[in-house]
Amino acid sequence: MRLASVPLAFVVVVMVIASGCSPAASVGDPLTEVRAALSASGLSIVSAEEQASGGTATFGCLPQSFRYYSFDQEAPHPTFHPGEKPSVQVLAFDTTGTRKAAQNLIDPSGVAAATCAAMIDWVAPPHFAGAGRYLLLVVTNDPVLAATVGAAASRLGPP
Repeated sequence: MRLASVPLAFVVVVMVIASGCSPAASVGDPLTEVRAALSASGLSIVSAEEQASGGTATFGCLPQSFRYYSFDQEAPHPTFHPGEKPSVQVLAFDTTGTRKAAQNLIDPSGVAAATCAAMIDWVAPPHFAGAGRYLLLVVTNDPVLAATVGAAASRLGPP
């Protein structure tokens, strides 16, 4: 009985390859994928962790569900001081479509204007870069750092 199943499995694989289809890609681990993209773009990440307890967060201003991560360029500590390198915040959505829908709600000032009544006072300009299922955010006055985070995002999928 086992011999009969091997040829059938082989036939299925050949049919998939011949049709130009490939098995669905598994969704990668955001900690691994984003760290690799940030590192490949020249950022040195010393720590990375999921921030939202329970695994999935839905912030009041974005109706989509996502996982929230922080990638630190310096050892984390309770206060931020001038001259320190800011962390890169990452929202990992289930699909590119949900990321795009969420990103379309955020105006250039960094507020989800259509869905949020909250006032946000940033310590520096927010820079959002979306690609694939990821939305990266760095709050900085440094245009080179903002461009580097944008380059990292482009390694994560289509805009």
